[in-house]
Amino acid sequence: MLFRSADVVLAKKFFDPVQAGLFAKAAMLARIAFFLPQPVAGAMFPKVVSGGESTVASWHTLLKGLALVSVLVVGVGGVCTLFAPWIMALLANTHDPQSVFIFRAMIWALAPLTLLLLVMNYELAQRRYSVTIPLMAGALGYLGAVNLWHAAVWQIVAALAVASTATLFAAVALLPRQSLRQRAMRKKNAE
Repeated sequence: MLFRSADVVLAKKFFDPVQAGLFAKAAMLARIAFFLPQPVAGAMFPKVVSGGESTVASWHTLLKGLALVSVLVVGVGGVCTLFAPWIMALLANTHDPQSVFIFRAMIWALAPLTLLLLVMNYELAQRRYSVTIPLMAGALGYLGAVNLWHAAVWQIVAALAVASTATLFAAVALLPRQSLRQRAMRKKNAE
């Protein structure tokens, strides 16, 4: 996924090797918060596969998955944010304040992507592919923003945060809007 890996390449393109290297260390460690909840999406996928119609059970599975992933992201992100200087010193062998700032900011810039992954898996399992449209638009917006604004390394993180959040909101907006009550009534009428 472009969102989770282009940042290091872009930093390398626009900044000197020292800055790009410090950015890469911080960004790599920030991915901890992104990768930890991913098994939830993998576990959810077989439970919600269908012929294109959401059921009450699959909708509940999505909501449970989003809640669990949110708790994991906030928990891991909070711990990493709180102990950022120590984590950077221990795992990246750096005490650079800019790297610590980038590490903290990247954790929260990547956070919406964990939820986006869950929403995308859900929609694709339901055989609804329109969720790829905001993903492509968000990725292009991210690349465009970084190409326009790259005077400082933090601008890459800011562009990622805005693009990932906007893409998540757009993907959620595409979720079917039928209420659970309507679904339950339709199921009851079908019986």
